[in-house]
Amino acid sequence: MNFDWGDQRKAEIYRRAIYPESIKKETNEWNTIKGYIYIISKRFAAHPNDPERELMKIGFSDFNTDDKREKTKERKDLSRLQGFKTTLVSFKWWRCYLFDERQNERDRGAAYQTEQELHKLIVDRYNPPSVRITFNNVPMTGDFKKDRPSEWFWVKGGIKGIEKILKFIDEEIYTNTQFEPIFSTRFLGEPTDENANYEHIYPDKEYPNRPPKITSMVVTKGTVKERNEISRTSEAFEAKRITQRQRLVDNKEVEKLKKEKVQIQREDDKKIERDTKFWYRVFKASETKGRFFDKNMGERDGRKDDGKFPQKIVTKVEKPKRMSNSPPNMFVVHYKPDVTRKVLREMTNEDIEFHTDYLPLHEAMDLKSFKDLKKKYIAEYNHFKKKYRYGFIELEDN
Repeated sequence: MNFDWGDQRKAEIYRRAIYPESIKKETNEWNTIKGYIYIISKRFAAHPNDPERELMKIGFSDFNTDDKREKTKERKDLSRLQGFKTTLVSFKWWRCYLFDERQNERDRGAAYQTEQELHKLIVDRYNPPSVRITFNNVPMTGDFKKDRPSEWFWVKGGIKGIEKILKFIDEEIYTNTQFEPIFSTRFLGEPTDENANYEHIYPDKEYPNRPPKITSMVVTKGTVKERNEISRTSEAFEAKRITQRQRLVDNKEVEKLKKEKVQIQREDDKKIERDTKFWYRVFKASETKGRFFDKNMGERDGRKDDGKFPQKIVTKVEKPKRMSNSPPNMFVVHYKPDVTRKVLREMTNEDIEFHTDYLPLHEAMDLKSFKDLKKKYIAEYNHFKKKYRYGFIELEDN
């Protein structure tokens, strides 16, 4: 549904989403609803050199302060989404998940906590391959710093792709996050006289076997057990405050283990990835001696391969430290046209430039001419494909 607060019919739908009659009493006439998670999408280029893609944003906001941390009695409703009209002009609104006053250790509420969990769930499930849009973090000094991840994700498959991911998110937010929404709404399309094109989510019907939201543990007779009374239906005060488990977590040890994990991953990657000299020798030792045949090497700079020079030969394997719009330290296989002196003499400079190029290592192993390498180094191939295949969120067929 295209977001438009000025549309009277849509405004009524939004009101039902953020002021649900069914929870009016239990939320003290909606006063205990603290924040909400929204999911929106728009097709545009994330960066100047990027093509237009369907981008999806998962964000959160505070109803009372619009996330400015200022105490005020005025409820700002959907001011965050209204503000996007200035920067995005138009966008589609897909989901609205409401959360109550429960706090987490950062005192930013259940909506913020769940938003962070959803970002991680998306990355863990669909990455690789996926790309989370980043903010350029290069200061005016020119010194490079690691880009900061945003709340935007590339989604393959356009609107159909988004709908598949939304189905995944709906289930995860009720079954695999710490806090459960107290009310949720799906926006399905543009409202008409015949169909309002929105629906509320009723988890007891859709996810009847979802686990309780355990927020604490208790030691009974020397055994750690879940505190069953701290669940989604609990009215106990303990369910709304920082748990003992959260207070006692040794953050230093957590960060230490995270660093150790990264180091282990680097060491394991180095063992299976080896180096550029190794891979160059591998291609040259292939059954074709580094030569391959392909009539269609794709399209680049507006030109499509016409198949006129299908014979190629590997010239080197490189691992550039930095590549535009590509993951860092990716192995690439360089090649040139494998032609006779006579053919080379007749080639235009444009032909030479177009047919002298490179491929990511795992894509080079996909070429039919190197099927023997792919079979021999299948573990390495799968590693590179998993690590470096990127650009979209791949959707799994159910």
